[in-house]
Amino acid sequence: CMMQTCSFDIPNDLCGWTWIPTASGAKWTQKKGPSGKPGVGPDGDFSSPGSGYYMLLDPRNARPRQKAILLSPVSPSSGCLSLSFHYILRGQSPGAALNVYASVLGSIRKHTLFSGHPGPNWHAVSVSYTTVGRIQFIVVGVFGKTPEPAVAVDAISITPCGEGFPQCDFEDSAHPFCDWVQTSRDDGHWVLGHK
Repeated sequence: CMMQTCSFDIPNDLCGWTWIPTASGAKWTQKKGPSGKPGVGPDGDFSSPGSGYYMLLDPRNARPRQKAILLSPVSPSSGCLSLSFHYILRGQSPGAALNVYASVLGSIRKHTLFSGHPGPNWHAVSVSYTTVGRIQFIVVGVFGKTPEPAVAVDAISITPCGEGFPQCDFEDSAHPFCDWVQTSRDDGHWVLGHK
């Protein structure tokens, strides 16, 4: 099982990920704590709240609608690879975006575009690419009409498809909840339902 995970929590250690700055010098940077602008971007880290780092699309030196690139390490695929990560896209200026591409044998395929979500919560996403060979994922942050620290990513993992988050269909009567557990500190109670 080949799995690469990066929380970006060690300063200056991007786990093989690299950034390419814009022509004006704006780039992805490791950031700790709030984004620097109230009501925009993250209020803190996802993987280690209060102490960790994440990757922020830094608006210093940025121009409107500019794009900055974050490149994954090249990963071998025997059939299918998944890129999973958490992101925040919260801005006051319109137009900020997050694109994910995959480069296979030099050809680049656009996979998906993430648009803004209100609020400071991190959102989990996973995209899969079916191919045999070497894949490099490309995460492209796009500044809005007015550049601001609206876009951030954290806890990125590259795994063979199906080996990321554990799957559970709740059909096994001996272990109906798989490895999921209920917390005892809440007021609710989960039960197994039947049609």
